[in-house]
Amino acid sequence: TLISKLALYGAPIKFYIPVGSDNLHVDNPLHTTTKGTGQTGQTDGNWILELKNYIQITIEMIDMYSQIAPVELVPTGGNHDKNVSYALNAFLTIYYKNNKRVSFKECYHPRVYTQFGNVCMIFTHGEDMSEKKIQANAHKLILGEARDQGIDISTVDHFIFISQHIHIDSFRDIGGKVSHIVIPSLSGVDSWHRDNGYLSDQNASIYVIDKQRGKDAIFYV
Repeated sequence: TLISKLALYGAPIKFYIPVGSDNLHVDNPLHTTTKGTGQTGQTDGNWILELKNYIQITIEMIDMYSQIAPVELVPTGGNHDKNVSYALNAFLTIYYKNNKRVSFKECYHPRVYTQFGNVCMIFTHGEDMSEKKIQANAHKLILGEARDQGIDISTVDHFIFISQHIHIDSFRDIGGKVSHIVIPSLSGVDSWHRDNGYLSDQNASIYVIDKQRGKDAIFYV
C-alpha cells in the first residue's frame, strides 16, 4: 500500500531501510528483553519460530523494495531485541553480498549517519536519546559523530534524526538545520503499555527525502 502511494512520485533514486529496532518483542527463548525484562505475559508464540518468520518477512520486504529501486540497509539496534537485530544485520550482509541492488551501511554505532545529497540522515532506535536529550545535544553529537562516520558536514544542508523507540508519529524542527522524525509503529497495544499509558495509533510510514530540500512528503497506512 505504501509503495502504491509512493508511485505517485515515480520511482525513487534509492530506499533506506532501517533493519532491527524492536521488530521482535523479545531477545531470547526465555521471552525477555535484551536487559532481561520478562515479557511472558505480553508475548504470543514460540520465539524460535517467530525468529524464523521475522527473518523471512525481512528478506521479502527487502526483495520487494529492491525491485523498484536500489536499497541501502541501515542497522538499527533495539532495547527489546538488540542481539537479534545485530545478528539479523550480520546475516543480511552475507545473504546480499552479491546482490548489486542491495547495499549495507556496516556500522554498529547507536546512531548511524548516512548522506544522501545535501541531506544527512541519522538512524537510531532512540531508547538512550529522548527527544529532549536529542534537542539539547543534537548539534554537539553531529559535530563529532558525523565526522567520525565519514560525513563531510560542510556539504550538508539538512540533518534529520530518525528514531523509533516511543512508537509515536512525530516531526520536530530542532533548529540549526536539524530536525527529528519519530517513526510510528504497527505494534498493537498490550496490557503493559496500556497500564502505563503508552498508547499510540498503529501506523506504517514511508518518507520521501529530497536530496537538496530534505523532508518532502510522508505516506501512511
